[in-house]
Amino acid sequence: MNKTWIVLLAWLVSLFISIPVFALPLANVQLRYSGDILTITNTSKQPISLRNASLRFYYAGKVSAVNGVNPLKITSQLQSKQFTKLPNNQGNFYQVTMNALNQASLLPGQTVQLKITTDKKTHPHGFQLLANVLVPVQVNVTVLSPNWTQTIQVCNTSSSPIPLSQVEFDFNYAASISPSTSIWGQPWLGWTVASQQGSQVVFVGGNQWAAPLPPDPNCTNPLTIQFASTPQSPAPTGPFTFKVAGGTPIGNGAMTVSLAAAPATGLANPQITVQGPSGTQQQVVNWGQQWQLTNLVTGTYTVTASPVDNGQQFYQAAPMNVTVQNQSTTPVAINYQAVPMGQVSVSLVNAPASQEPVTLTGQHYQFTQTVTNGSVLQLPTDTYSVVSTVAGYSATTTPNPLVVPNNTSLQVTYQPASSSLFVGYFETWDPDYQTDGTKTTLGNLPGYVNVVNLAFMKPDATYRKGSLNYAGTGLEFNYATGAVLQQAIAYLHQQHPGTKVLVSVGGADYTNWQGLNVQAIADFVTDFGLDGVDIDYEPATAGCAMGTDGHIHCQVDTLYQSYINLIRAALPRPYILSVAAWSTGAYGEDQWVNAQPQDDFTGVMLPVFRSSAGSAIDLVNVMSYDAGTTYNPEQALAAYANYFSGPIAMGVEVPPEAWGGHIYTIDQVNQLAQASLTTAAGHHTPAGMMIWSLQKTPGGTPTADDPNAQMMATAICTDLGLTNCSETLIKN
Repeated sequence: MNKTWIVLLAWLVSLFISIPVFALPLANVQLRYSGDILTITNTSKQPISLRNASLRFYYAGKVSAVNGVNPLKITSQLQSKQFTKLPNNQGNFYQVTMNALNQASLLPGQTVQLKITTDKKTHPHGFQLLANVLVPVQVNVTVLSPNWTQTIQVCNTSSSPIPLSQVEFDFNYAASISPSTSIWGQPWLGWTVASQQGSQVVFVGGNQWAAPLPPDPNCTNPLTIQFASTPQSPAPTGPFTFKVAGGTPIGNGAMTVSLAAAPATGLANPQITVQGPSGTQQQVVNWGQQWQLTNLVTGTYTVTASPVDNGQQFYQAAPMNVTVQNQSTTPVAINYQAVPMGQVSVSLVNAPASQEPVTLTGQHYQFTQTVTNGSVLQLPTDTYSVVSTVAGYSATTTPNPLVVPNNTSLQVTYQPASSSLFVGYFETWDPDYQTDGTKTTLGNLPGYVNVVNLAFMKPDATYRKGSLNYAGTGLEFNYATGAVLQQAIAYLHQQHPGTKVLVSVGGADYTNWQGLNVQAIADFVTDFGLDGVDIDYEPATAGCAMGTDGHIHCQVDTLYQSYINLIRAALPRPYILSVAAWSTGAYGEDQWVNAQPQDDFTGVMLPVFRSSAGSAIDLVNVMSYDAGTTYNPEQALAAYANYFSGPIAMGVEVPPEAWGGHIYTIDQVNQLAQASLTTAAGHHTPAGMMIWSLQKTPGGTPTADDPNAQMMATAICTDLGLTNCSETLIKN
């Protein structure tokens, strides 16, 4: 099976266990949603089978229908999974299974459209097409002499069985074939006429219960395709192409990657990456050695090599595109060239100490240097985002980004940071399409939102360091490229040096924490110049109960604490590590033993605070919403402050809340913010408020009793004593 298809979404399979899933997510498909129309474009080089394909997406409301836009006609099955009763959700999960349609394949470059009928509360997002790429397989085709029936015999001349669940047969036929033509044969595959353009004919079929066609070099048991004709009808002619989902493609080649001797001493062996039709393969290759790759599907591959250095000398190898041909070996020579160096003079203005840390994150290199006023840095050519993190201070760096060797000086100016924290969750499924990071909604957030949590990254995310490709992360930015996101984050830092940008991992919808990919998360944070990670761990059940020792214990204790410790180990301070904590997570003991409401998550944070994981946390964001009308957020704040000595940000949700019927009025927002200030002063920690979410829009006309995000943000900013509180929250 093609390696593109080997990654299974286990939680989704279990979610829709009653629906047979034959397809897996496609990377080479472009999905664009505008208005009510989703446009699907095949950007791969192979046809995509739409038979039994599935479309998956999120929507915070009701979807009533999904229909094909003419000429695509589908009969679909719509299923959903409710997430909107959970805090920090992305909306309900929807799956559309295309059971029958008049267009069975999507050819390379071809486009189809679907109309999604909703209740217009917001916009769908997170689209993912699950379908199979049909690949040509090795067969021998024979056409028997036409009489009243055309008979085509297909024999498997390869060494692997050919699956028959989704099949396409392409050939030439000089006569016209009606779309209603009856097609039969053995085994029965439900053949239909997909198209005829000139003499080029495409039949499609498939039967998930049909046994695979076994290797048959002597053609003793051929597959047959038959349809009616006359004695005067022409015979079908080639070229014949038999395509299937999940088959072994025609043609295999090899590649020999040769690495020259190290250009300098002290250089680590580089990692070579080969990416193409056979998937992605990586290997650390010793200097002066070769790497042999065999059984590669024919086609174009990109070969890259990691940058190397010995601390003083830096080397890079240019990426190469190479073509692997059938039954041949393609030689590839990796050549490293020295990277030009540049000198950068550093000036410190109002620095709290004579030496301060500066982190420079480029596309290829990252450095953390301790500098003094007048330090001269020797840096390899790159474009760097510059950050200086000093407790209690914000730092403005000019220029930022720093382009080496063009820029020869760097000024870092420090000023005391605000003592209050305003945390805002940013919905990355915002439809804001941009090609320039300085024009994005993210890059133009106001400075009073001084902690921005990007929602949400999958715990089991896939991300390749240096790629700036967030397609496998779960984040849903609609930007043209990953470089736009990197630029947006750098621009926000430049505009508001005191603002910290974190990626929030998990949320209500992404729950595969067993597949936690700490390295992918850490690489993403460093590549995009982020300040840390927010852990939003929301298991289906916590299983918390009072133990015989008088303390709360939960079934998830060991796992939860391990996730916190693993991420902290990968991103040590000064990176920030926050957690999104359950509303009742500090209840269950002492004077809060009977605090209401009581639920499965009561006290879930208490074992964390007592463990080593508690000391790894820098900030707690309490999801003090979606808890019903008996919940008292000020009581919850007192409980959290009793067990956690660090900063606490109390959360409010833009109405309506996902569950429980409660609404935060502006008076209640002010009251909670004042309680945060009082509690923080008594504990000598920054006061904090949090909002879910910055872009959430309520229905109807906003009032003080049913406020929108802007009204709540302005109130929080004013209450916490932040500045420029009249500034617009969302500028796009």
